[in-house]
Amino acid sequence: MLLWILSLVALGLAPLLNRLARTARGALDVIDGFVLVTISGIVLLHIIPHSVESQGWIAVLVALAGLLGPGMTERVMGKLAKPAHALAVLLAVVAVALHTFMDGAALGGSVITQGQHQSETFALAVILHRLPEGLMIWWLVSPAFGPWVAAGLLALVGASTTAGFFGGQAVLMGAATRWIALFQALVAGSLLHVVTHRPHPAGHDHGSEKRGPWSGIGALIGLLVLMGIFGSHGHEEELAPFGHALLVLALKSAPVLVIAYLLSGVVHAFLPQQTTAWLGKGSRLSQALRGVLLGLPLPICSCGAIPLYRSLMTRGVPAAAAMAFLVAAPEIGIDAVLLSLPLLGVSVTVARFVCALLVALLAALIVSRMVPSAPLQAPAEVQDRKRASWRTRLTGGLRFGLRDMVDETGPWIVLGLFVAAVAEPLLDAAWMSRLPRGLDVPVLALVGMPVYVCASGATPLMAILLAKGVSPGAAIAFLLTGPATNMTTFGVMGRAHGKRVAIAFAAAVGALSIALGYAVNALISHAPAGVAPLAEQPSGAVSYAFLVVFVGMLAVSLLRQGPRGFVGQLASLWPHRHEHDDTCNDCCEHEHGEHDPCACRQREEEHGHEHEHEGKHEHEHGHEHGHEHEAG
Repeated sequence: MLLWILSLVALGLAPLLNRLARTARGALDVIDGFVLVTISGIVLLHIIPHSVESQGWIAVLVALAGLLGPGMTERVMGKLAKPAHALAVLLAVVAVALHTFMDGAALGGSVITQGQHQSETFALAVILHRLPEGLMIWWLVSPAFGPWVAAGLLALVGASTTAGFFGGQAVLMGAATRWIALFQALVAGSLLHVVTHRPHPAGHDHGSEKRGPWSGIGALIGLLVLMGIFGSHGHEEELAPFGHALLVLALKSAPVLVIAYLLSGVVHAFLPQQTTAWLGKGSRLSQALRGVLLGLPLPICSCGAIPLYRSLMTRGVPAAAAMAFLVAAPEIGIDAVLLSLPLLGVSVTVARFVCALLVALLAALIVSRMVPSAPLQAPAEVQDRKRASWRTRLTGGLRFGLRDMVDETGPWIVLGLFVAAVAEPLLDAAWMSRLPRGLDVPVLALVGMPVYVCASGATPLMAILLAKGVSPGAAIAFLLTGPATNMTTFGVMGRAHGKRVAIAFAAAVGALSIALGYAVNALISHAPAGVAPLAEQPSGAVSYAFLVVFVGMLAVSLLRQGPRGFVGQLASLWPHRHEHDDTCNDCCEHEHGEHDPCACRQREEEHGHEHEHEGKHEHEHGHEHGHEHEAG
């Protein structure tokens, strides 16, 4: 009975905490970060894995429908945006009610088995995560429908907990397990949609520089809560395969990532910025080769390469050089090369590097013939940068590598490690062997084309797929199309050169990646021996030290951006029309022409922008850009 009472008290604290938070500076943002992280963690680490364990990969597709469906509906049918979001809220509330019914049943079961340590810790975890559930319902529903509706929903959830506590075990024994699991997956996706698109409470300050640290603190507290919940013995066994795979991948990745961030700062500090005249020299082949040479060593992802590509084109750089740069820069940088060596092996890493060179060079030569040439303009030299001392340049470069690059690529790397760790226990060699050997190359190449993946973030996943039986050529094909092509790239090229050029670019990159994938399979018949037993390779104290440093860098980035800014770097994964936080990703998916999440911060670093966050961004450059755009 005490467990039941404590669960209701934790649920009822939500409106009191919300009222208290409004009187304390930054408290709402702390709660925002806390709710976002805890609910997302519960969904991703508990609800969806249970559905997948019960129903297999179809549960993942159902969850994706719940996550992406409302956003796609809002984008296609703008007038139905509010009803679609309201439906998502309703589904989320139903999901929480069903989940709390099962929580009540679990608490009732804990009473029956009282005295067992596993039951006690699991009951504590159930009670602990009632607080973010109550906060989420109050925060989402109260601003839109009023406090009475929110209170009614809290009462409904409390009633479902009570029903589960006193009669849930008997009801669940007669329910259809399949439909419960799939329904939970669907509403879990809707839950993520609602939480990540939370409406701001009225009167809440939207200044990102004020919001980031506070919401970041809330996120870190949420991570500690998740560690407490899933560290209990009730969840320890179910997360053991995932946690082990994640730890192994993180230990292998952390040293090279930390070194890569340092090297990227050095490259940024001392690489010449104005190379337009050099890029315009020679024949079309020479220009494409120069674009490749410029792009390969640059530690930028596709979101950073796109605005630079547009800048090169507007300054009159030949299309062959600009397109070669656009493909080469995101496909493989310093971080991707260093990360590939321990995860993919030397032979696959060399093949990846050579194939990236060939795709960038050949795609640029093929597609650039369809783009009319423009007169080359003289580059605007940045004299202040030239006069700066090496120490000043190094400081600025390290700031870029250890701050900006972590902010921009850190979320992608975390996502890649997470997906790889989830896939490792779910994928098996038997399933992979049923996929025809030659078919995996075009399948993975086509899968990589419409989505945005970071070259570094995709590397751990490909390491797992190689270990599970995917051919090296298929992994290479995905690593070529994924970072170089995505819907944003196609959209920018279509606006700049027309739909015909965008289609030709996609076809060229896709066909070349598939052809090179088959060529790699002809040369490398199987994954290197060092890839398959990845989990068996021991990690020493140095790896753990680098992992601590890398986690610290991510934690600082989370504090700096806040969880919404941190996750906002992944915004190009799905379309949406919701309001963004005033972080750098405000530029994404608005009517800003070529603006890009990563470009905002990168241009601030390079040109010294002064931003005024009062509904507009006013840019003051060292040279004339002449544009002013609405921020939201």
